[in-house]
Amino acid sequence: MKTLIQTLVLGLIAGALVYFFVSSSEEASDVPVKNYPSVLKQATDYAPIWNSLMKASIDPAVIGHQKPHDSAALLDISMLREISWEVGDDLTFKIPQTGYILETQIKEIEELALGVTSIKSYPDESMFGHILLTVSPKNTFMSLFTPDGEYELIGGQEYGWLVSSRSLDGPASDDVIVIDQVRNVVGEPMPKNPMMIRE
Repeated sequence: MKTLIQTLVLGLIAGALVYFFVSSSEEASDVPVKNYPSVLKQATDYAPIWNSLMKASIDPAVIGHQKPHDSAALLDISMLREISWEVGDDLTFKIPQTGYILETQIKEIEELALGVTSIKSYPDESMFGHILLTVSPKNTFMSLFTPDGEYELIGGQEYGWLVSSRSLDGPASDDVIVIDQVRNVVGEPMPKNPMMIRE
């Protein structure tokens, strides 16, 4: 039962992200797109892909997303969005909450829809140190997997919130979707012995 609930929750989240990105990609025609050459970063030459900011220094209307939790860190993510990433590029992220530096390499880039791109790296032998980044013309979402747990980046075009996945609320009672067509298809279980069928 727990696995079924987890599968349903993950399906709902994935469906919401696809809907969110597809609807924002329809408005992509009026969003200017910048292209920069790919940049490789070495750990010895670490330059942050994002910068931590104080919330008071930024107009909340410009951030684009509400702060998901008190522990969320506000980041300037404009450089993350501006670079035209390629397979093989090295990425380095500093997690402000823990100081952990996540280093990984892009292994896959896929265009999911017009203006919506998914960038993935794969886990190392420790199963940490990888990311899943999804960028649309107006939004930026990323999952980062560290030894301290998973972190989520929820952002717009310039700014985003980085928060531990453990800090985010789980599903609520109103997160369930019931589809009437499925209810009609799923009936009572049939007995194995046909003689037991009552009319």
